Amino acid sequence: MFDLLMKHHGARLLEGAGWPTHLTWQWRLSYSQGDGCAFYGTLCRDHLLTLLPHLARRQCLSDAETQHLTVLLTLYDITVTLRQNALSNHYSHAGCITPLVEGFPEDEDLTFAAFCTALQADIRELCALAEQTGWRLLEATTPCSANEVLFSRQTQHFELRAVADMPDATYHGDDIDEATVDDCLERLLSHHARLLTVRLEIICHTTGDIIAQQWLSDVLIEADDRPHHWLSRDAVHELVLEAREHISQQLSAWQSFYRAA
Repeated sequence: MFDLLMKHHGARLLEGAGWPTHLTWQWRLSYSQGDGCAFYGTLCRDHLLTLLPHLARRQCLSDAETQHLTVLLTLYDITVTLRQNALSNHYSHAGCITPLVEGFPEDEDLTFAAFCTALQADIRELCALAEQTGWRLLEATTPCSANEVLFSRQTQHFELRAVADMPDATYHGDDIDEATVDDCLERLLSHHARLLTVRLEIICHTTGDIIAQQWLSDVLIEADDRPHHWLSRDAVHELVLEAREHISQQLSAWQSFYRAA
């Protein structure tokens, strides 16, 4: 789910900044050197004409520079390709992006330099914003610690636990609509909710064995939410039935052993 959220947020970030949303995001957030976010792809002339007013405002291009760039983009088939350089083999950040500008008139050195400087500054800012959000989403979708217990109820012999688990790395979420993803991002980023894979299990205190276990994906837990708001009663009921079946099988096995002895 983290990858889906990052892709969706990255597209919204580009859209809000006037960049085309077809560009591809890559990220590496593993608490190591070279962590960050980067995006790649090609912008045609129409994309650049759409981007230019946003770029001029954010990167303080003068009115004269903006007007001249508008004329050049109208007259010439200028394109920009954001390419992966050698650093992208090991890292993922703005420094891994090399902008290749093609079609720019050769006698426009000063305008070309101003345009490239503005582009690179904008790329750095967008990558930094994506990285900041990426860390927040990572914290919201992964356990705070190994075997983080979210909920626990005990009897003399048994314990029911809900534990935050690592999400399934193969999850794609292709069937989730955009409105749902937008709502989820809003809750995670603005309301401090968490979206977790939850492992439900029943443990026997006598033997220490886990006698029933199942996983719940994409459990949305609001800040300060009580367990009964997010913990599925049906899932708990199924878990109890599984535990009963396990106990029944063990009892039958011991009875047959006792009779044979």
